[in-house]
Amino acid sequence: MDYNGEDYRFLKIKDAILSINQKVSFVGVILEVGSPKQSKGTDSFCTIKVTDESHTKDGISVNIFAESMEKLPYIVSVGDIILLSHVVMKAHNKQAYALFNKKFSSFALYDGKGGEDFLPYQVSSRFFVRDQDKRIIAAVRKWLLNFQFKEDSKKFLLLREIKDGQRINMACKLLKVSGWPLFGMELMLHQPRSVRIGSILRVIIDKGIEKHILHLLKIGKWVKLQNVLCQVDAGLWFGVLTHFTRLRYVPTNDNLIVERQ
Repeated sequence: MDYNGEDYRFLKIKDAILSINQKVSFVGVILEVGSPKQSKGTDSFCTIKVTDESHTKDGISVNIFAESMEKLPYIVSVGDIILLSHVVMKAHNKQAYALFNKKFSSFALYDGKGGEDFLPYQVSSRFFVRDQDKRIIAAVRKWLLNFQFKEDSKKFLLLREIKDGQRINMACKLLKVSGWPLFGMELMLHQPRSVRIGSILRVIIDKGIEKHILHLLKIGKWVKLQNVLCQVDAGLWFGVLTHFTRLRYVPTNDNLIVERQ
């Protein structure tokens, strides 16, 4: 994908991570979404992880700060596209990440694979649409058609492997969302074929993050959840989605999901 424009330039992520302490612009597919939090000061912030065709192994984290929760990115679906302008590249423990500064950075969110138009569904106050953006978004969507994010299946446990008080990663299918913040998820285990349903785990969503994560959970769809707290109450297992839980991108042909099914 060629990101060069007349008056601005979008880098590929592999080049952006080499530009420590510099302002850069790049476009990425959203791999992972974390819950918004309040900073120690007056700002709100969230962390997302994005990737592009140049950096598909792990993706790169983007820390986004805003004056309020309402001004943070409200991502409709993991796998959507984000256009980031004038973010500052930083490094921590030799790991590069992007820092969104509310004073000069900007973002725009677009529908991912299957999107039909080129209008962003959310933009920050400093963003303005340019004709070149359409070409970039079209190129990313084309690449997404055959994109397969590879990750180690050993990082995602089966329910029979969990322990009380442990934080785990799960690949599971959402069965039901109740009227209060409790829903059930089905995790297909390596069990005899006569067991059709698999194992059911009830999961509670911590108070205060429901509106930020519930809309990303769609009944009948498979999800990957990272940092789910596992607990036992009266002999029954349940999970807790906390501020530390992250939702990962799951394409329909994901290798881990095919393995679970």
